[in-house]
Amino acid sequence: MKPLAGIFVFLVAIFLASAGSPRNRAFEGIWAGTAELPERTIDEIVLIIVGSEDGLSGTISDSLEILRAGTADAAVCPDGNALVLSFPTVDGLPLTVALKAHGDRLTGVWTDPDGRSGKIELDRRYAPVSENPH
Repeated sequence: MKPLAGIFVFLVAIFLASAGSPRNRAFEGIWAGTAELPERTIDEIVLIIVGSEDGLSGTISDSLEILRAGTADAAVCPDGNALVLSFPTVDGLPLTVALKAHGDRLTGVWTDPDGRSGKIELDRRYAPVSENPH
């Protein structure tokens, strides 16, 4: 994951600067892990999810540079345990990522418009700072 190290440090700084308002924090954090691609290729992923009064948004980067770096709005399912994001690929096609929270682990699948899909597993590297109610 060395190619992503500089980006990771920069994104940690952005994330820490943006943590602040009270909200559901189950998905917020900096997550790192892998996505399984066709033919058993593994892509290393860094996903940053930040919340605001308007909801959650995510920024993603990947080691194989398949995804266009950018931000996507996130839809959280009503039970609060599932998250769906959509990011463009470098070819301009949308890639949908559906994740479930398991404490400090997100697991799920990605799908593309052609029906291809694969497994994603991410572990939380940094969590938002807890609010002090006093």
